[in-house]
Amino acid sequence: MSVCLKNTTEEEKEVPITYLSLETTGVGTAISQELLMENSEHYGSMVEKLEPGEEKVVMYPYEICSIWFHKKDWKNIEMRSFWMTFASYSDKIVLYL
Repeated sequence: MSVCLKNTTEEEKEVPITYLSLETTGVGTAISQELLMENSEHYGSMVEKLEPGEEKVVMYPYEICSIWFHKKDWKNIEMRSFWMTFASYSDKIVLYL
């Protein structure tokens, strides 16, 4: 999953990525630490630093397993709606993909 981060402030910001979850109805998954560590040269850091006005596209691996779905749902997984969750408590903040 690719995510575009942009610092719209006038100071350097650190953006922790650990709280980004990928969700669909009934299923949620975090960044796959195993895939991230095995291929760290292809993926972003778990804390991205952005200079003022800087925009950066970073990529993170999410693992979705067929056993989490009924067979008929897995057949159509590419047609399913997914969203990114940035926070779940106290307010749920999502980005629909």
